Amino acid sequence: MRQRRLATVALLFVLLFTFTVVAEDLFDLDGGGDSAGPESDDVTAPDDSGIPAEESEEEKKKEEAVKTQKVDINAAVQDVKGEKELRKLTIDEKRRIKVVQARDFFKAKRFELGLDLALVSGDWNHSFAVGMRAAFHFNEYFGLQGRFLYAPIHWDRDTRKQVEELNANVASSTLQMAGGLSAVFTPFYGKISIFGDMIAKYDLNASLGLFYYGVDVVGDIGQDTKNHNIAVQIGFATKFLFARNWSVGLNFDWFMMKDERFKLGQQAGSSAKVAYLKTDFMFTVNVSMFLPFNN
Repeated sequence: MRQRRLATVALLFVLLFTFTVVAEDLFDLDGGGDSAGPESDDVTAPDDSGIPAEESEEEKKKEEAVKTQKVDINAAVQDVKGEKELRKLTIDEKRRIKVVQARDFFKAKRFELGLDLALVSGDWNHSFAVGMRAAFHFNEYFGLQGRFLYAPIHWDRDTRKQVEELNANVASSTLQMAGGLSAVFTPFYGKISIFGDMIAKYDLNASLGLFYYGVDVVGDIGQDTKNHNIAVQIGFATKFLFARNWSVGLNFDWFMMKDERFKLGQQAGSSAKVAYLKTDFMFTVNVSMFLPFNN
């Protein structure tokens, strides 16, 4: 019984050793890796007189081939051909590359001017707004941005007509304009390969700011007045950067503010209001240019 156990242990040891040797050969992606012999090709052996022998033509060709395989990464990212050359690098060469794509769209010390198309959804009764933005980027990560929005189209009018036809009461607060300043933080910058041929550049940012807004307050018995207040804004956005001077962005902004509405069921001529805290969301598509232009 004891001999059978010893034989079983010996057999397992032999199988484990065999698997280790075979696995090392199967998964050796470096084509030999550290098992290769000493790198003696780079040094020519001296002759009997102590003077190194001249390199043969074959050795010179090998050296030229090695030089042509070394790709200048900083130069390669400037064009598509260079990026394709990076894909041809060997596995060992790719392991030594920490950043394949360098940043080539710079925002530091540049102004940004843009146009916005926005959809406001929430207690502001679904408004469509157009606007402008201007920003200055102190560096690649921080900037100060100002925005102004004007809302000419509101979907609450159709809703009000339907409610009035049912002889019901409704009070609304509809966005008319908004403008404010935000601090913008851009911690992420990247590139996406599209179908292996196009490299799209993008960044992700977050913003925090204060907005001054104006609304049209309408009551259930025909009251109509304007209201102005301050809103806190928190936003998240992504920009797709191209041609080093232009961008297309998608924004998501969340607003929190104090607002007022007329009380329902009042007597004619009454202007009593009720104040409350509300939140709204805004989705924006924007196009921007950066100044001064970079060639």
